[in-house]
Amino acid sequence: MSFLDPSLEKFFTDRGWELRTHQQQSLNAGQARRHALITAPTGSGKTLAGFLPILHQWVSGHINCDTGPVALYITPLKVLAADMARNLEAPCAGFSRPFVIGVRTGDTSSHERAKQWASPPALLILTPEQLALMLSHPRSIRYFSGVQDVIIDEIHA
Repeated sequence: MSFLDPSLEKFFTDRGWELRTHQQQSLNAGQARRHALITAPTGSGKTLAGFLPILHQWVSGHINCDTGPVALYITPLKVLAADMARNLEAPCAGFSRPFVIGVRTGDTSSHERAKQWASPPALLILTPEQLALMLSHPRSIRYFSGVQDVIIDEIHA
């Protein structure tokens, strides 16, 4: 199955799935470090396609999050943030090293926010408002210096 890491390939085969065209194209773009715009019907694995390059790079050991997150997922709907984190648990379960996912919305406690600054998640799922607040913080340049991928969900005219 393409060049997927064995743990990600197992995630697909355990479910009887195969990579869809847009998922393979997303992986190809990620390998080439190119931008991608993913459009596909609802329920076709579009969101997973956005995360596959990040997850593949992580399990292959090509990225780490010593100073801050390696990827941001920006969603205008805070209710989707927690769902997204839960949906990523399954493909991340077979990883040899933990892929920590953080969620930051207006509902995130101050304790959790402080924890995210002190011990950054590999992936930070957040709303545009929270991103703006974080970018205004004095430590933001260092914190976000390792971001390699940004996924923007729900772009509307």
